[in-house]
Amino acid sequence: MGMYDRVKAPTLPCKKCGERLSDWQSKDADCECEEVGMGEVDCFYDWCDNCKTMNTYRRKHNPRPDRFEDFELEE
Repeated sequence: MGMYDRVKAPTLPCKKCGERLSDWQSKDADCECEEVGMGEVDCFYDWCDNCKTMNTYRRKHNPRPDRFEDFELEE
């Protein structure tokens, strides 16, 4: 068993410095180091090495699978 799964999500800017992030992960699925879709998780995150900030997206209310618009960036 792995520690997390990779999440198929768009490349997005870091909320603090704007660095492009694309190594999204989540612990919401089976954690077998597999790639999962956004519709399979409630939140996903990536660490920005540039400014040392965690960027976490959490599903909003009334989700629709695999739509980025259903997620919001946590403050």
